[in-house]
Amino acid sequence: MNHLTNFLDFVTEGHILLLAAQLRKNENFSEQLTSLEDVTQLAKEIIQFIWPNTNEYVAAVEDDRKYTCICDAEDGE
Repeated sequence: MNHLTNFLDFVTEGHILLLAAQLRKNENFSEQLTSLEDVTQLAKEIIQFIWPNTNEYVAAVEDDRKYTCICDAEDGE
């Protein structure tokens, strides 16, 4: 990776953390995110904020495992 890629990664991660803080009202994350379900819910809120016209669909079921995709509701894909 070059320096520009590292910088873009850093800035993107920073903006996602700022958004997460805003969604959680700038409160302490360690007290709010106590389980994997809490982290998963926050991740879904972030994705819905960034791409508001998307929905989560079960894309495939294989070997008793569900694979989900986040698809554009307008395209129906």
